[in-house]
Amino acid sequence: DSFGQGSGQATLTVSVPTGATSGDHRITVVASSAGQTWSSTATVAVEGVDADVVRFSTVGNQRPPGVPGTPDDADILRWRSGGGVTEWLDLSAPPFALPARADVDGFSQGRGRRFFVSFAHSIRVPGLGRVHDEDVVRFDGTRWRLWFDGSRHGLGARTGIDAVSVSRGRLFFSTDRRAKPPGVGGSGDDADIYRWQGRRFSRVWDASRHGLPRRADIDGLHVAGTNRLAMSFRSARTRISGFAGVGDEDIVGFHGGQWTLVFDGGGHGLRGPGRDIDAFDLR
Repeated sequence: DSFGQGSGQATLTVSVPTGATSGDHRITVVASSAGQTWSSTATVAVEGVDADVVRFSTVGNQRPPGVPGTPDDADILRWRSGGGVTEWLDLSAPPFALPARADVDGFSQGRGRRFFVSFAHSIRVPGLGRVHDEDVVRFDGTRWRLWFDGSRHGLGARTGIDAVSVSRGRLFFSTDRRAKPPGVGGSGDDADIYRWQGRRFSRVWDASRHGLPRRADIDGLHVAGTNRLAMSFRSARTRISGFAGVGDEDIVGFHGGQWTLVFDGGGHGLRGPGRDIDAFDLR
């Protein structure tokens, strides 16, 4: 685009190509004057490009119509734009081999078949032993590893992890009750988003400041960049101030104070008991 003559700030609108991956992207910008004097290059971050793929688990042992296999609330399903919903990972099968009672309530995609999960209750994970609902485990492509030991850092029975997003090696999460992580000020809220910074916890997003009702409970989370989030809710209907009512099968995005509908679960076969989204990632 042409910015005209002079100096100062200008706005550039960038169209993101179809199929771009989720997360932050960087573009290089250079400007020229009418006399063809070129500026130095500047690198700019473009935050939060939404992908056309959603990976998710359901809250119950139900699947959308037409998806074969045995329903399991620990399996990871995949929706691809133009391709519908299919099974992506059967976590009860080798090499994952999770027990039948496993219930995934937090999921974050890494590269390839590497990913992070948390569980709704304590279970025995192959090669690790007992894993609790305040822990996060990582499948590294061949085996499970304990990636975040919640009890070691002050989480426990009253502060289990309910939604997980790992972004640039940092853990973002919500809790399954209103109790907050140790060292975090203010009141706890199971719709707030916290971060583990390696030595301490901090609150990075306060739900009460962004139009969510007190009864809102985040049960799925994706962090794409600074103040760029996507989330799902536990309640069948969560009414966001100034936006709309959101079903427990939907995913909404929040960016710069604005809410958008990212994924209409009801439109893709997720209506009905047990089919709502319990954990997801967008990449």
